[in-house]
Amino acid sequence: MTLPDLPPHTCYVEIWPSTYQRLFRKSLSLVEVYNDHGETALLFRLLREQPQALLEAVKSDELDQHLSDERACYQRLLRDWHFSQQTMQNALPKRVEALRANLLAPYRRLRTVLFEALEWRDCLERYNDPRALHILEPPWTRTERDEWAALQLRLARSRMQWRLALPRDIADRRFPGSSIIAQEDNVIWLAPSKKG
Repeated sequence: MTLPDLPPHTCYVEIWPSTYQRLFRKSLSLVEVYNDHGETALLFRLLREQPQALLEAVKSDELDQHLSDERACYQRLLRDWHFSQQTMQNALPKRVEALRANLLAPYRRLRTVLFEALEWRDCLERYNDPRALHILEPPWTRTERDEWAALQLRLARSRMQWRLALPRDIADRRFPGSSIIAQEDNVIWLAPSKKG
């Protein structure tokens, strides 16, 4: 999902990260928070804190797959003398080296990111500061009225800046003090209305 230019901020917070792309595409903020309980945050933590271990695990998986493939192809290899052993020995290191190069940029980008695993209310409260910008893409449906109502109340009382993705099927949901800043096929983006 595309957002218009982000306002000035020193703390960037994604409470329900739906995609890592926004985090990787935006310019660095002084503080960046990625709040997630899932596998993406785990992968990011591993990539940031133990890149060599992650690379070794992937390399091991590559090697296991390579050996499994080698066993499966054994009969064909015996019949096909044109398939050189040299090719098989060199293929794995090249793939691992390419993987290492592909992991380097995300590793550098994630070095300063704070990973949280907070309930959304706690994350909003912890980073409720005028210098913070929260990107909010709640995973809820129309039927989760209590959650939407709780979010409305918290945003109305918040001191932070925010951008809220509101699915079109619940576009009738009212967020007092907000205005539409962008529209997409399935989403309307809201932001606090300018005061004054």
